[in-house]
Amino acid sequence: MTDFSNIAVVSCGTLRQELLHLQEEGFLNAAALLFTPPGLHEWQPQLRQHLLAQLERASHKAPRVIVVYGKVCYLDPADPSGDVNWLIEQSGVNAVRINAANCIDILASKEERDRIAAGSDIYWLTPGWFLNWRFIFKDYDRGKANETFRGHDKAIMLDATGVFDHTAAEEPEKILEFSDFMGIPFEAHPVTLERFKMLLAEAAERLQQR
Repeated sequence: MTDFSNIAVVSCGTLRQELLHLQEEGFLNAAALLFTPPGLHEWQPQLRQHLLAQLERASHKAPRVIVVYGKVCYLDPADPSGDVNWLIEQSGVNAVRINAANCIDILASKEERDRIAAGSDIYWLTPGWFLNWRFIFKDYDRGKANETFRGHDKAIMLDATGVFDHTAAEEPEKILEFSDFMGIPFEAHPVTLERFKMLLAEAAERLQQR
């Protein structure tokens, strides 16, 4: 098993549930686990501010840092080449980004998503998106919601921690409310955290080789 004890993890809040689960089950013995608010790609200046601040905090917790963000979750408005990797370099922190396109790709590969979709046009979600949708989509009016979601057949949440089933049993109205906001059916598909574990272990190995 990979040892993360000399590594801090900085992650987008959309993956809080999964990382806390990995921590609780004993896989992720990180020196620190720090989060930015979820969905900050909607507000790029805030993403930059929060990610740089958390990287600075993480650098005081451990000598190495793993960043759980997709490469293009941030794009510098003045320079399209300024992505998340560039932000990490600007921070000066000894950090690497997890090797995935975005939070969805962390939970399921493109091949797995194609299999799950079975030809349907899917709007993909993590539990963090569902739990924080009022914050993430706070600037959306009905027109923008229609533009964003209505072209898809349905929304699927890649659920590794049982969030959908728990909500369906305890507060089913929250599922209906989110589905109504999007204007498309909303369901969950169970996944494991094996891909996430593999990506974290691979990032830790890259850090150790520095």
